[in-house]
Amino acid sequence: MQFNGNDPIRLVNANGDVIDVFGQSGGLTPKNEWTATKSDGTILTTVRQLLVRDISVVSGANAVSSNTTSFATLGTEWNLYPMDYSEGQPIACNALIEFGNYDYGSIYTTWQEIENAVNNKKVSIPNAAIRPCEELKVEVKDGATIKATAYINVPIMVSETKNISYYSTLCPTCDMGIKNGGKLTVDAANTARNVTVFSGGKLDVNQSLAARNLTLKAGLGSNLYDDFPTSTLKINSNGQIILSEDFRYVRTLDDVQWYFIAFPFDVSVSSITAADGSLGTLGTDWFLKYYDGASRVQNLGATSNWKTFTGSTLEAGKGYIIGLASGTEEVVFPLGHNVTLSPEASKNISVTFYGKDAVNVTENHKGWNLIGNPFFGKLSGSAANFNYFTFSDGGSSKTYTQIYKSSLSGVNPFTSFFVQAGNDLETSGASFDVTGRQLLPASVRNETADRVKIVYQSPTGTDETTLILDDEQTAAYEIGEDLEKWVGTGTSKPQVYTVTGGINYAFNALSYAEAQNLPLAVYTKTSGSHTFHAVASQSSTLAELTLTDKTAGKSVNLLTSDYTYSATAGTNTTRFLISARRVISSTLPQEKGNNLVVFSTNGKIVVDGLSVNSLVHVFDITGKPMAIVSAAVADKLEIPLSVAGVYQVVVESPNQIRRTIKIMHYPSR
Repeated sequence: MQFNGNDPIRLVNANGDVIDVFGQSGGLTPKNEWTATKSDGTILTTVRQLLVRDISVVSGANAVSSNTTSFATLGTEWNLYPMDYSEGQPIACNALIEFGNYDYGSIYTTWQEIENAVNNKKVSIPNAAIRPCEELKVEVKDGATIKATAYINVPIMVSETKNISYYSTLCPTCDMGIKNGGKLTVDAANTARNVTVFSGGKLDVNQSLAARNLTLKAGLGSNLYDDFPTSTLKINSNGQIILSEDFRYVRTLDDVQWYFIAFPFDVSVSSITAADGSLGTLGTDWFLKYYDGASRVQNLGATSNWKTFTGSTLEAGKGYIIGLASGTEEVVFPLGHNVTLSPEASKNISVTFYGKDAVNVTENHKGWNLIGNPFFGKLSGSAANFNYFTFSDGGSSKTYTQIYKSSLSGVNPFTSFFVQAGNDLETSGASFDVTGRQLLPASVRNETADRVKIVYQSPTGTDETTLILDDEQTAAYEIGEDLEKWVGTGTSKPQVYTVTGGINYAFNALSYAEAQNLPLAVYTKTSGSHTFHAVASQSSTLAELTLTDKTAGKSVNLLTSDYTYSATAGTNTTRFLISARRVISSTLPQEKGNNLVVFSTNGKIVVDGLSVNSLVHVFDITGKPMAIVSAAVADKLEIPLSVAGVYQVVVESPNQIRRTIKIMHYPSR
């Protein structure tokens, strides 16, 4: 239809009753157009303009009674937009949204019914991805009886990598959902209504984003620190999120296990609820606990140190566990109301050296704290100023994974873990650098120590223990250098740990002299074939790592061979011993004045700078001949050797003295 700027329009129902008027219903109309001035000074006109009814107007009754001889409601009920707009401009979205909220009552007579759409309180919207920002009127009916009516906006769904500027029709009344595999980057200041980041979705904020509500979601998973589906949020240096209403974290929990949680902000316990209603009664339907490090000093780990949490607030940075009595729920943790989320900065969490002054208490029982990831995204272990993280393995398991920080690539947000604090960490606090850099050096000694992992594999899982070998280390337990093994039994995950002075070690820091015939304890739930092997990529001066099986009467160097044996189910603390031996010299030897160089690379010992007709002998550490090679025409020899160890290279050249050089050989390098 086409009208001039002075043509009145009436809207009538099926009975002929006038229910709305555009313009005036009687009297002399203007020659060209109606005009009006709004309260803010905006001049409205009806020639070649797009007029959109104000969203607050839900009836035409006032227009019918007021617009008899003039367009009296033009300046009070209408908003003006340019007529010549292009597709994709925000007006297209705004016009649709505001028009959709106008209630014409009985004029709505035709409906597209979605059969069997309602299931467990969820409504499926056909082709939602291609209907962004569209408003739908929803009626809930019981037969012919309307029980409820509402208007909903089809959200903008982000399922791939997109910039927010891509959605040029985004308007303040549109919701946004970032799905699994989707990443939304806020590359320009913008406004949305409600923003939800689903499990597997990412929100990267580089500019200002204003919204009503922000929800970060996470789902179920067997591993509690990096293997459950989670959303991530990153607010960079020029970014911010301005929320007029609520910031929430929503996590799916079940009754199978305790969940290790932590939050960047304080959380009111009374505000924690279920997404579909009440979570029930705390202490009956759901439970909260904290870890009491002071109690551990008293009972020495003989009894549980988990205590029921009775406070009103979960403190930012502190760790807790939560559990459900039965069923599965989406649990809502409110993180703030009417808040501005600023760019993330480095964080510091206070920790306590429990038992600092306790006498007759060994160090392995002191200083245990449960803290959490202080960021909205994944945490790299290298960001921390302490060495070791201890995580629950989750599920029905009673085992823990204990990791050195450089091996830890990503701790999920809103999860907690154990750290052991001594004097230094209590003073500095547990700090986390936002860029992954350390704020404080964790340990000077560990920078040059040999670190070797002993891996134990059963048919049902894998575990590992680590030796840190350095002449500056001692056999005594030292917080920050050593870490007690939290042993769990009765589970499918096997356990392996060294034992020194009655303490079980996940990380055992000691000198080479003390690393002789250490008891190596194991637990396995199943009998059958089990294997030990070593990972020595950070052990440049380690020459041998000897595993002794006292039952079988065998010894093997784990640097060169794995060891497989037939295990009996249960715990065995007496069968195996482990010993370490150091390389005599770890530097590349070089004869001065004759340019002779010997080094190890790619599984070969290389002798460079030889004279013609030189003869090269290679002996192992016991003096056994391993190779004899002649350099008849070349000045460099490459001698393949498959076994790691210390070798003597003897070079005999015409008219020169006999030369002997020791070299450490690594076939895997």
